[in-house]
Amino acid sequence: MASEQKFRGNNCKHEFTLERLSDCHVLIHTGERAFQCASCPKAFRTKSDLRLHTRSHTGVKPYECRVCGKHFSVSSNLGHHMRAVHDGERPFSCDACSKTFTSKGSLQKHMETHSSGKGFS
Repeated sequence: MASEQKFRGNNCKHEFTLERLSDCHVLIHTGERAFQCASCPKAFRTKSDLRLHTRSHTGVKPYECRVCGKHFSVSSNLGHHMRAVHDGERPFSCDACSKTFTSKGSLQKHMETHSSGKGFS
């Protein structure tokens, strides 16, 4: 069985089996943002990131909750909605106080309360 060809960017430890993934990864190191939004000054590394951002201007929300019919522009927001509203799932827990959260972002925001000396939220 022949080994797969590996693609690697300059000065980087990451390897990819697809050249296009390697090319995309290299943009992280160069900071290049070749995909410009036509509606605002924001620019993006990938065409798919631009496409997702464009939904914030167009209002396109292709992901629909099967329970309540609410629509979302990004699939991860639908997943968060399902956990928070319909499933009651709170898979992200704080190691410091054991509070639980429906999203990683909510947990990260909560963690700031432990490091800032503000107490618990």
